[in-house]
Order: sequence, then C-alpha cells, then structure tokens
Amino acid sequence: MVPSGNTPEAVQAYYQYLLAFYINPTVQNVTTNWFIVGVTFGWVAIISGLFFIYFRRARNEIPSRLYPVETYNGFISESNAGVGVFLAVFFALVVLWLLYITVSNLTQGQLY
Repeated sequence: MVPSGNTPEAVQAYYQYLLAFYINPTVQNVTTNWFIVGVTFGWVAIISGLFFIYFRRARNEIPSRLYPVETYNGFISESNAGVGVFLAVFFALVVLWLLYITVSNLTQGQLY
C-alpha cells in the first residue's frame, strides 16, 4: 500500500516505498518475452537448417561443377559469377529480420 499524508514520517515512508519498488536496482520485475525467444530460436533453426542443406549439397557435388576454372595463366582462379540462390535467400532473410527488429524497437521500445 502506498503511504499517504503530508507529515515528515509519511513523506519518508513514501520515498522509502518508491526506493523499494522503482529505484532500487536489486528489486526489479522482469518477465520473459517468450515470443522474442521463440523468434530467435526459430531463426537459429532456420539458418542452421539452411547451412546443413547447403553444405550437404556442396559435399555431394562434383568439385569441377562447384568451382569452374576459367583459365590457367600461371595460377588457377575461380569463376567470377553472380551470387547463388542460397546467398541471395540468406541475405534477404537477414535483411528482413533486421528490418523487423528495427521497426519493433521503434514502435514498441526495446524488448528484453
């Protein structure tokens, strides 16, 4: 119960109440936002699964198809090609995730 009154004892009790519940860092009401925890674990699972699929596929491919050689002029260089589908999807997901975190922090405040 919040102390009330205008006597010095009541004012002291009121400030002690504020100190105990709002200012004192050892007494904090912290709740876990399970949605954020679930989203984080979901992203970790998705990215881990994509890495697993990609490296499993890369391991089973023929190396000459995986790294096509352009020419041999004193050294062997890999083909300069566009970004593959895996990296395009990976970067798109990372950008969407960062946009979601940024917008949610701006609209809802930083959620711990």
